[in-house]
Amino acid sequence: MNRKVLLALAVWALTSTARPTSAATVVFGAAKDASIFQNNIDNASGGANGLIVGTNAQSSSRRAAVAFDVAGYIPAGAVIQSVQLDLVLGGVAGGGGGGGAADDVTIGLHRLAADWGEGVAQTQSPASDSLGGQGQGAAAATGDLTWRSNF
Repeated sequence: MNRKVLLALAVWALTSTARPTSAATVVFGAAKDASIFQNNIDNASGGANGLIVGTNAQSSSRRAAVAFDVAGYIPAGAVIQSVQLDLVLGGVAGGGGGGGAADDVTIGLHRLAADWGEGVAQTQSPASDSLGGQGQGAAAATGDLTWRSNF
């Protein structure tokens, strides 16, 4: 082989080998979210502007479901080293959506085994940042997640 061919092969080998890539941060929001209500099992809150979790003043459970389209943001074969979920506490039981205790609140995370619908219950028109009036949910429509139905 002549020198030009060997040099070309060496350059190709050096530039085509896999190299580690640098770490990247990806930030994205939820693809869908909804709240369900233990004492109003057919109510939903998928269209609301907040998530209702914990218990109300009567110790009735509220749960929220949140889904993320991770595959839409992370390249195939990427290694995820850490995840951070940031939530904002907008109110506490009995606070009427206007805030409440300034203390941090612990919220557990659990994986859901089946798909579910976000729905439209409690969609605000015009849009509002208020959480007031959302703590009981509203009558579910087709596609809404409730305590007894995924859609």
